[in-house]
Amino acid sequence: MKSKKTGQKNPSELRKRAEEKLKSQTAQHGVMSDSDTQQLIHELQVHQIELEMQNDELRKAQAELEESRRRYSDLYDFAPVGYFTFDKNGLILEVNLTAASELGVKRSLLIDKPFRTYIPIEDKNIFDLHLQQVFKGEDRRTCEIRLRRKAGEFYAQLESIMINDSYHNNVCRTSVIDISERKKAEEALRKAHDELEIKVKERTADLTIVNEALLNEIALRKGSENQVRSTNALLKLFTRKSSRKEYLDSVVELIHSWSGCCCVGIRILDIYGKIPYESYVGFSKEFWESENWLSVRDHQCACIRVILGKPELQDISAMTPFGSFRSDNTMKFVGELPEEEQARFRGVCVLNGFTSVAVIPIRYQEQILGAIHIADKKEGMVTLTLVEFLESMSPLIGEAIQKFSTEEELKKYYHHLEGLVEDRTA
Repeated sequence: MKSKKTGQKNPSELRKRAEEKLKSQTAQHGVMSDSDTQQLIHELQVHQIELEMQNDELRKAQAELEESRRRYSDLYDFAPVGYFTFDKNGLILEVNLTAASELGVKRSLLIDKPFRTYIPIEDKNIFDLHLQQVFKGEDRRTCEIRLRRKAGEFYAQLESIMINDSYHNNVCRTSVIDISERKKAEEALRKAHDELEIKVKERTADLTIVNEALLNEIALRKGSENQVRSTNALLKLFTRKSSRKEYLDSVVELIHSWSGCCCVGIRILDIYGKIPYESYVGFSKEFWESENWLSVRDHQCACIRVILGKPELQDISAMTPFGSFRSDNTMKFVGELPEEEQARFRGVCVLNGFTSVAVIPIRYQEQILGAIHIADKKEGMVTLTLVEFLESMSPLIGEAIQKFSTEEELKKYYHHLEGLVEDRTA
C-alpha cells in the first residue's frame, strides 16, 4: 500500500525547527563544557547505530514474515488436499485452489457461498450433522458425502475440526479428499465378495448333493448287504428247520433282533378263517388269549384288513404301498379318528400300551398267507425303513411257509394213502 505525503514538512524547515528547539534546551541547561559535549556526541552516535541495527532487524523480520506468509499461502493453495473454512451456517469463508479445482469453480466464486449448494440432496443431512458435531467442540470429526461438479458427482471424505480465527471467532477447518477410487475399489471388492459367496454357496450345494448321493449310495449298499445277510439267514433257516412251526419260531427271533421291538408275532390264516399266532415273542398271556383266535369273518381290526388286503378309509393314512399298516403313535392315530371309525379297530394294542404298531402282510405270489405283527410301548420304533425291509423279506417267508405247508399236506396225504393201502391189503 502506498504512503500518503499530504501534510509532510520540508526537510530544511524541520532542521530549522530542531535547531531552535536545541538552542532553547541548551539555554535552559546552560553552556555545556567541551567534555560534556563530546560525551553527548558519543552517546548520540551510539544511539544512532543502535537505531540503525534495530531498523535492520525489523526489516529482516518483516522480510521473513512476508516469506513465511508466501510459503504458507503456497502450501495452502497448492496442497494435494482441498481445504475449506466454514462458519456455523456452512458458508465458505476460505478455500484453497485444490478444493476449488475439485469442484471445478473459481475460488472467488466460492467465497461466502453455502457449501450445501455442491452437495446432492440425499447427503445434505449428513453434512449438516457433521457441522453441528464439529461446532459442539468435539474432537476431529469425519464423514463421507458426495459432491457435485461439472463433470459429475464424486465421493469425498471430510475431516473437520473447530478452531479460533484471528478475530477469535469459531470456525470449521475442513480437509476434503476425493475417495472415488477407494469407493470403486470397495464396490469391486464387495462385488467380488458377493460373487465369491454365491460360488461358495453353489459349490457347497453341489458338495451337499454329492455328499447326500454318497450317503444314499452307502445306505443302499448297507441296505443291500443287510438284505443279503437277512436273505441268507432266512434261507439257512429254511434248509435247517424241519417244520413250519420250528421255522416260524426262528423267524420271529430274527425279526425280534432286527426290529428291536419288544413284541413280535406271526399270524397264519387257516382254512377256518382264523388268524392265530403260530409263533410269537413278548406278548403277554392275556394279550395272546384275547387276540389269538381272531376271525376274518367275525371281527374288525387292522390285522384282519391287512391279511384280507382290504384296507378301509380310516386305514389309508397309515398304509404303505405294499399293503402294510404302520403307526409310530397309535394313541394319536386312533384319537384323531371319528368315533364311528374308531369302532373299526378292536383297540387291544392301544389298551395294552403299544404306541408303535406295524402289521406286514406275508405274501406268496398273489396270495396273502398271514401277517407279521410287531409292537412296542415306545414311540417311533416301527420306522418306514424297518417296515420296508420286512416287506422285502415277506415273499421269502411266504415261500418258505408255502413249501412247509405243502410238505405237511403231502405227508398227510401220504399217510392217508398208506392207511388206504393197508386197509385194502388187510
